[in-house]
Amino acid sequence: MTRRLALLGAACFVGASATALLAQVTPQQSDLVAALVARFLTLRPAPAVAVAVWDGTGPIWTRAWGKADVENDVSATPRALFRLASISKPFTAVAVLRLVEMGKLRLDAPVQKYLPKYPKKKWPITIRQLLCHQSGIRHNRAPDYDNTRHYASPTASLEIFAKDPLLFEPGTNAFYSTYGYVLLGAIIEAVTGKPYAEFVRAEVLVPAGIETMCPDDVFAIIPHRASGYRLRRDGALENCALVDTSHKTPGGGWLGTAEDPVRLVRALMRGKILKEETRTLMWTPQTLKNGTMTGFGLGWNIANERGLHVIEHSGGQQGTNTHLVFAPDRHLAVAVLLNLEEGGAKNLAMDILAALAGGSPALRASTHDLSAAGGWEGAVITDPLGHALGGFGAAVVLVVVAGVGVLVFTGVSVRTAASGLVRAIRWSVTAARGDRAADTLGDGDEPTDPFGRALAQGRQPARI
Repeated sequence: MTRRLALLGAACFVGASATALLAQVTPQQSDLVAALVARFLTLRPAPAVAVAVWDGTGPIWTRAWGKADVENDVSATPRALFRLASISKPFTAVAVLRLVEMGKLRLDAPVQKYLPKYPKKKWPITIRQLLCHQSGIRHNRAPDYDNTRHYASPTASLEIFAKDPLLFEPGTNAFYSTYGYVLLGAIIEAVTGKPYAEFVRAEVLVPAGIETMCPDDVFAIIPHRASGYRLRRDGALENCALVDTSHKTPGGGWLGTAEDPVRLVRALMRGKILKEETRTLMWTPQTLKNGTMTGFGLGWNIANERGLHVIEHSGGQQGTNTHLVFAPDRHLAVAVLLNLEEGGAKNLAMDILAALAGGSPALRASTHDLSAAGGWEGAVITDPLGHALGGFGAAVVLVVVAGVGVLVFTGVSVRTAASGLVRAIRWSVTAARGDRAADTLGDGDEPTDPFGRALAQGRQPARI
């Protein structure tokens, strides 16, 4: 871990501890999430982290840490728009299922019924097979992955793969395909006569109370767009490679806040977009023709993680790593967005979910609300060997005194860079005094993405 990243992670940690506690999530749960993020940043520093949590009843709690733009020293806030990467797919799936409910699509009808221009293949492909990754259409690959050509629509980007042969007979295998979702986007345009993004906005985003989510248009001026980063082999931070995601918008080309995918889950659970029976179908694992059950629903991954039944999706591409996870039995939804490639978003999201669901009783964290404690004075965070934090290292006690930056570190560290981290946190407290992480409250029902590790076992990574 480089000293530069250690400093950045420490600064994120210190800023986060000063935020007022809001939303339906209790102060103790808020403290717990902050402690998990702090621990995560000491082990895997990312320029920015955004987290949103919904407990199944109240408003959405959301918070951001770190820098949305390192070069220009722009702090991340809950309004920051990250590349959602493959978390875009559930939004497309919901839009398709809206058309099914409207009677404009049938899940088991062939693609050419709605898009006659799409070339016929050796076997027919159905809408359902596109949704659950059984179509046989190839995945996004080099040189497509680093695409810099701008496409006006999903229909226009069909030219990239439309003439390619299928990898297998649809329904006989499950193979993750972003281009299957691009085809779904083109079908939406053909059926509705509207641009894909316009239909998604009207039928999915607006009912969910999502205002700022938008396609990742490289030419548009988009307020609060976060910059994306990656690590060099020596561990130094650098800007991510150039990419124009317009060639795969329905499968990985949206920008959003951490709150946006959680709003989608909340709207689905409240019946604001789909009927209950459609939602149940969407979140049911699909089977192959031979009866083998896959880990894919219709646009979502269905799995058991850390003893919890979860519905989830990961995302990863240039400059981002994301994860959305929902435990319906516990009425908990968590989204984590990072502006760092392969940043470990799924690990953090699952740590938070498991801890809030009571799966990690070993972790006990407490922080003081500094707005009541007079600024930085008196902030204390304790973190004794939490199972939810991956089982790393020692008890930590951080004491921050206004204007000074005093750190007390106790216990035995398993990290060889611990001493450097101590110095980094002390430096960050002094440098970042008053620079608090933003913490906002989603206002009820009113408006205000290592590449596919959530995929079912045995399939290729979900580079989108």
